[in-house]
Formats: sequence, structure tokens, C-alpha cells
Amino acid sequence: MIVAYHDLSGALKSSPRGAGITEYLDLEGGLKIGAQIKEINEKDASGHYVSLATLKGKYVLVDFWASWCAPCRAQIPELKSAYLKFKDKGFTILSVSIDDEKAKWITALNEEKMEWYNVSDLKGSDGMAAKVFNIHAIPQNILVDPSGKIVAKNLNMGELNKKLEAVISK
Repeated sequence: MIVAYHDLSGALKSSPRGAGITEYLDLEGGLKIGAQIKEINEKDASGHYVSLATLKGKYVLVDFWASWCAPCRAQIPELKSAYLKFKDKGFTILSVSIDDEKAKWITALNEEKMEWYNVSDLKGSDGMAAKVFNIHAIPQNILVDPSGKIVAKNLNMGELNKKLEAVISK
């Protein structure tokens, strides 16, 4: 996609659609493996701010999900399993909800009994995290090392377990 974009004329790049592609590519460029992750600082269900920066020193899975997303909800049992297996070994999860209705988000949190950090600005896909992390579909995730560098993206649950086994056992 990047090569094809660079071959476009200046007029096409400056068109509304071209500007959208430019923005998308710029955002994706900041989310490469090895890049420092951008900050997340949003409220949890109790209204307290949770900052990704405060989780430095641990492996953190930043998990983008929503209460209405069936595939997101379907993977929660596997997230629970990984969390329970690795939480005492320097791993945690920061789930970022793309919900826009607090009641539905809170209901899902209560139903799923997610023990890790959960935040949302309740602005749906217009939320700050969704924009900063270029989230256009969910579920998505980013695994961050203790120094805050991105080590993997969009892992399925089997891949997540293998990756955690590899990096945490070092």
C-alpha cells in the first residue's frame, strides 16, 4: 500500500481521500514494532484516571474492545487465562473500550468479570485512543515491553501465550 501511495500524483494525495490515506499511514508509522508506545490516560469505570505510563516495568497488552463486539467478548476467557497465568510474572492488561454508552460498558465489565485495568472515554471510534492508535476495527491489541516499546501487534490468543512464554521466561 505504501509503494502504491507514493506513486500517486500530488493532486490525488491532496484530495480528501488521499489526505485520509496520508493520515492513516502517518499513524501506522508510529505503531511499528520497536516504536515507543504512545500514552493512554483515560478513566476507569469508577472515574479514576489510569495511565499506561504507570504500568511501565511490566509487559502490557493494550486490548481494544467494546461491549457490543462479539469477537471481543469471545476472546475474554482466553485473556483471563493469560492474565491469571502471567500476572505474577510482570504482565498485565489495559483494556481500552471503544464504547460510547457507559451503562453498556459497565454491564459488560460486570458480566465478564475482567480483573485487569479497563478504561474508556466513552466517545466510541471518535475517542482519543481510537484515533491515536488508528483503531478502525476491533478486537485489536498491542503488546508493550517493560520499557514501553511495542513488541507485537494483533496477536491471537495462542500467539499471545507463546510470546509471553518467550519473553517472560528470559
